[in-house]
Amino acid sequence: MIRDILLYKQHNLNTIRTSHYPNDPKMYALFDYYGLYVMDEADQECHGNQSLTDNPAWQGAFVDRAVRMVQRDKNHPSVIFWSLGNESGGGCNIVAEYDAVRALDNRPIHYEGMNDQADMDSRMYPSIEAMIEQDRQPRNKPFFLCEYAHAMGNAVGNLEEYWDYIEYKSNRMIGGCIWDWIDQGLNKPGRPDNEYYFGGSFGDMPNDNDFCNNGLVTPDRRVTPKLLEVKKVYQYISFRMNNSNEVELHNRYTHLNLTHFNLHYRLERNGHLVKEETFGLPDCPPGERRTIHTPMEPLLKDSADYYVTYEVSLKDSCNWAPAGHVVASEQFALRQSPRTLPAIQADAPGNHPLKCYVEERRYLRIENDQVEAAFDMHNGQLITLRYDGQEMLHRQQGPVFNGYRSINNDPHDHLDTRTRLDDFSYEAAEDARSVRIETRFTVESDGNGSVQQNLTYVVHGTGAIDLEADFHTSADFNMPRLSLQTSLSPALEHVTYYGRGPIENYADRKNAAYVGLYQTTVDGMREYYTHAQTMGGRCDVQRLSLTDAEGKGLRIIAQDAFAFSAQHYDDREIWRVKYGHDLKNIRRAEIVLNLDCIQRGLGNASCGPGPRPQYEIKKNTDYRMAFRIEKAH
Repeated sequence: MIRDILLYKQHNLNTIRTSHYPNDPKMYALFDYYGLYVMDEADQECHGNQSLTDNPAWQGAFVDRAVRMVQRDKNHPSVIFWSLGNESGGGCNIVAEYDAVRALDNRPIHYEGMNDQADMDSRMYPSIEAMIEQDRQPRNKPFFLCEYAHAMGNAVGNLEEYWDYIEYKSNRMIGGCIWDWIDQGLNKPGRPDNEYYFGGSFGDMPNDNDFCNNGLVTPDRRVTPKLLEVKKVYQYISFRMNNSNEVELHNRYTHLNLTHFNLHYRLERNGHLVKEETFGLPDCPPGERRTIHTPMEPLLKDSADYYVTYEVSLKDSCNWAPAGHVVASEQFALRQSPRTLPAIQADAPGNHPLKCYVEERRYLRIENDQVEAAFDMHNGQLITLRYDGQEMLHRQQGPVFNGYRSINNDPHDHLDTRTRLDDFSYEAAEDARSVRIETRFTVESDGNGSVQQNLTYVVHGTGAIDLEADFHTSADFNMPRLSLQTSLSPALEHVTYYGRGPIENYADRKNAAYVGLYQTTVDGMREYYTHAQTMGGRCDVQRLSLTDAEGKGLRIIAQDAFAFSAQHYDDREIWRVKYGHDLKNIRRAEIVLNLDCIQRGLGNASCGPGPRPQYEIKKNTDYRMAFRIEKAH
């Protein structure tokens, strides 16, 4: 019980709706002590037969449940709202409930199913457009989202867009409650404690399968990337860079002065530390702003990437976190390097002539003392890539189109594609220091449209390979990603990348993931979803290295940026294995690397709206990504 509350407080959550019944009495004492707002909800729901709500014969049952809740909990200051129940429609029994509660207590009363009877307007899972429309209605009531941002599986996309409106533009909005806190997976007798089961796992019928796993945390209360996104979006201090030497802090707490906090900032050049400093913040009462001098302009000496990351932390320990706990953070790009790949000149060091020949009228081989590459001209695939005699690919599986992803918000159990090679051509440069290979493909699917894909490789005598991937989506396109998937040698377990991290992130859930230089392993990039699903994405990546224990392997450098995932699992197999704890049964030795040109946002469509338009892949549209593959040194 205390652990839940501490996690709440440490991740900037300040309100609990006890859906859909009052909680254990001990919890309210803890809510009082630690400081949380509570919407106390009566144990009243007739979801399957809402006619009961307007049947006077049931009035006593409705009223009794609300009255007993109020009488039990009315002396707890943490309770700021009463809720008459959930999803029961409207009728005379809600009116009777309201009147009975009002006779006992004067705190505001909530009921989403009958807003005209309640003291506030309430809504479940609206789109942003619907939320804005309701907020702007000429009603003299607060407006509350009693459920939104359905957190089932790899989810909680679009949260920033909701709060940009709620926090800064709304007329009547007072906040909302994410559905919900914890995945309600269960242990099974005789099975290990770290295995979690759900609907149907016990032979139970009927069931809702995994629709009980909607939490921001896992059953064992593991902190997830989606919880960290919530912490970032909900933080009570906002930041604005005035210039390279000043940051403005806005204290959006209602009762805390910024003197309770320290500010730490860290300036990095291409991911490497240049300067960091920590100091106490000046007097700044709630609602006010202060400009803080953090001189960095003299340190921006070239055209490299310079990012500054600010963190505000507790100066002293309190009852829910130790001193040093970070309550708010932000990152700003002060300068960004040009997003281009430098041309490889003919006289570049190590740019040796290449031998280019066709074997068995099928295999195009390109090699010198720096690199060995081979293409299968029958399917257009890169099937060999060796540096220093070490094979980078696993079982000849170079880049191929991948449009597959399955998450609770966007399941695709049967999204199968067929790829046809339309053209394969190659040309060696006159000086023999590069070979250009052009391939054209048509990718088709049943019911999800098609893609025209052109891959252009340039193999250089230095061993570098430039790859440009062009995609054109059809008018009926409906796949969740445009990606190139490669199987890499099992030896390349060590991952270093410069992009957003260290946590999993996606186009519409990346506020808590800052640009930096990160080191991990392929095993370390897996997530712990109770229902196994696509996982491990990283966005806005400029450089990626996968190497063995001795540092040998390959490096991928983006012309602009790409997203990637590196796993020991195939996404289709992940979805079909069902249970997260069974991933060990399908773990592959090789590394499945996906380089995404674009991937659809996560959204919240397991119960609510899908991704915002800016996070969708457009139909009948051209997309492009380009990168360089080279030996890691």
